[in-house]
Amino acid sequence: MATKFTAKFVENAKPGVFQDSITPGLYLIVGGERRRSWSYRYVLAGRHREMGLGSATLVTLAEARQLAHEARRRKADGIDPIEARRAARKAAEPVVIRTFGDCLDLYVEAHSGSWRGRLAEQEFRHSFRNHAPDLLTRPVAEVRLEDVLPPLQAIWRTKPLVANALRNRIERILDYSSARGWRPDTNPARWRGGKLSNLLPAPGKLRQQRHHKAMPYQDLPSFMAELALGDSVVEQCVQFLILTGSRGQEARGARFSEVDFDQAIWTCPAERTKRLKPHRVPLSDQCMDLVRQRLEVQQPRDRGLIFPSPVCSGDPLTDMGLLQFIKRRAGDYTIHGFRSSFRDWIAETTDFPNELAELALAHAIGNQVEAAYRRGDQLVKRRALMAAWGSYCCESTVVPFRAAV
Repeated sequence: MATKFTAKFVENAKPGVFQDSITPGLYLIVGGERRRSWSYRYVLAGRHREMGLGSATLVTLAEARQLAHEARRRKADGIDPIEARRAARKAAEPVVIRTFGDCLDLYVEAHSGSWRGRLAEQEFRHSFRNHAPDLLTRPVAEVRLEDVLPPLQAIWRTKPLVANALRNRIERILDYSSARGWRPDTNPARWRGGKLSNLLPAPGKLRQQRHHKAMPYQDLPSFMAELALGDSVVEQCVQFLILTGSRGQEARGARFSEVDFDQAIWTCPAERTKRLKPHRVPLSDQCMDLVRQRLEVQQPRDRGLIFPSPVCSGDPLTDMGLLQFIKRRAGDYTIHGFRSSFRDWIAETTDFPNELAELALAHAIGNQVEAAYRRGDQLVKRRALMAAWGSYCCESTVVPFRAAV
């Protein structure tokens, strides 16, 4: 039964639900501990709906009747009062312009735990800074084909693998942004069914320039002697990756906890290797001396890294930092090229078998059947190989080595 509301009635009403006889649809809801609130109830398109009008201790009876009256007028015009209020609130919210870089950070955070280690996450970020820096400051809602195409065209033919990886990453960031409602549900970086496939040749039909310019192994001893004159973390990291035959990512992220000092073995964890399998490296005496030197100067801020960045505390050296150092000190050689130097030295100056060389470089050996029967990593034999390599690299006089295995 409807009740004629008065200010006194609203103040003294006992728990229950009461309808105002003056304003159709206006209800007073009284709960325990004197909690009381206003509500407007209505039916629109066959749906029963209820719209809260606020606390009765903050909204007066006159104000509640006015709010209910305005809601009834919208309903009479065929407008849902609840949806109208939501739209008004959304319109009053400050507009947040999210850039592509903002969405990149949020995407990386949303997928934390799925990366193959911190270096993989950094590589994901650095690919944009290295090849598409202008895209980072662009409002994500405004990213169009003309923003995506130029950075891809710049490297599409010369570095097809890198370019396609960049395209895939742009696509993922834009899909994430669309899912969050920050841009239209279109993706100019999509290949299949997109416009890029009509503007660029298929990446699978382009030949990747796989040649890594390598320093001749005959020049390595003098280069190592030059590096040994310095004591910077970059110089020592380059020595380490040469002596271990490791990849740049593996060496840069090396930690003291990965080194067995008693057995002189460094185990690179699976998440940092190309094949996603742990790789044990027997360390030569020269390499162990280098690791011990780094151990003596480690700081708590290094977080256990053997080769921490001198710029970003707690982070490893960057790939670009190593490459720039090598170009300044040695010329137009690549980080990966030192692995080729190691491989050439084995083939041309030693009798170590090809299989052992491939294991030392953490390459796949043979076919699946052969791999199934070879479960060991021939660590003992590889220790002799790495000892010979360490002696060669760190000797001022080069004597061709012939090993009997």
